[in-house]
Amino acid sequence: MKRGLRHALAVAVAALSVMAAAPASAHAATPTPMAGWSYANTIGLPHSMKEGRAYYAHTWYRQTSKYTLVNLAAELTIWTSTNTQRGVSVDWLNPATHRWQHAQYQYFGFYELNSADGSWLALVPPGKWARLDFRITFTTAAKTGTWHVMPVVPAAYGLLNSQGRGVDAGLRQGAYQQFAFKVYR
Repeated sequence: MKRGLRHALAVAVAALSVMAAAPASAHAATPTPMAGWSYANTIGLPHSMKEGRAYYAHTWYRQTSKYTLVNLAAELTIWTSTNTQRGVSVDWLNPATHRWQHAQYQYFGFYELNSADGSWLALVPPGKWARLDFRITFTTAAKTGTWHVMPVVPAAYGLLNSQGRGVDAGLRQGAYQQFAFKVYR
């Protein structure tokens, strides 16, 4: 089973690097064919949050292609008018270990929810729903006022055919949800 997951990761990463490396010009190669749609729905975020507390939410996601989706990463974007991240932390529940894991802060409010060792590769069969849980904590150092959150699930993925081989296809993304809420003392 681990060998299959490592193979799926290698195939998906290779497919993603090929898509990312493709030139964006009028003379570019044939565009990647679209195999279906990807949808996500996040629930559990309140309208207001008290600083010093953690808030839990989860995103359900699925895809409509005939292939199996390999979810390589998800992102959670959090921002405010001042674009500061002081006093904010994000954790996610690793489905493989069932332990909370600290999200990697990237830049401009992007928090990446992934597992560098590939231990959590979520394999989502066609038409099935998968769930990703996350936790946002605002400490007393966080700015009070209006904040925004936008989950992006999946943020990086690959598609596998019934033999477990990578497929040169992508998914159209449904609209991403954006949430606004107040942080207060």
